Amino acid sequence: MLRPIKYFPIIFLLLLFHQSIAQQNTSQSLVQNIISSYNNFNYIETDHFLDIALNEIEKFSPPDQIQIYQYAAFRKFQQGEPFQARELFWKLLDIDPTHSLDPVTTSPKILALFQKTKIEYLGNMEERLQKIQKDFMYEPLPWRSLVFPGWEQLHRGYGLKGTLWVVAGSGCLIGLVQSIIRTEQKNDEYRNATVPDVVSQKYDEYNRLYRSRYYWTYGFFAVWLASHVDAMFLSPFKSPAQLSLSIKNQYPSLSLTIRF
Repeated sequence: MLRPIKYFPIIFLLLLFHQSIAQQNTSQSLVQNIISSYNNFNYIETDHFLDIALNEIEKFSPPDQIQIYQYAAFRKFQQGEPFQARELFWKLLDIDPTHSLDPVTTSPKILALFQKTKIEYLGNMEERLQKIQKDFMYEPLPWRSLVFPGWEQLHRGYGLKGTLWVVAGSGCLIGLVQSIIRTEQKNDEYRNATVPDVVSQKYDEYNRLYRSRYYWTYGFFAVWLASHVDAMFLSPFKSPAQLSLSIKNQYPSLSLTIRF
């Protein structure tokens, strides 16, 4: 009694497969009926089939959707509704921007409308791509220049400028460190001096080195601030995200490339 239950999953999968094949055949048959009735000038029947297909357009494959939108646009144009025909052509081009009509079998007026719509569509696509790419081409906060002068410039590809800022910042730090060390040495020499002339001389040397520490510090902060301002306003990011449009297997695809 339990043995038939073992075969239930297989039977269920077979039923699903059969239903899928039947639905696919029905869809293809409906598209063929649309084309056949249109070519036979049976426009009442064509409109009937188109109404059915458009109401269930998501159930059709992309090639079948292209055919449905194409013949629906033909009928709208013939019915004196060029705006609706243009909208249907636009939906067709959303699926395949490379689609073309047969110049031999297509009415010149319909062909002219399609070509005009295609030009508008491709122009609109270019604008959309530029807008999307512009959204990715942002200027991130140059936080690296806050850490050390020149780091952000080097990260953004400004080799010479970044190196100069790094050298300037490093030079100020090295000068500050050596002035601190030498100030301590001169301070010891000044405290150990006993001869009045020597005491005065050592004090002058100590005082000069002591003040130089502030000069080196001011110099470093000036370089740090200038480097950050340069990174924010004068060194635009050289590695934006890039969008590209490609056609593969007759269908468009977008690819995004981000360089770090």
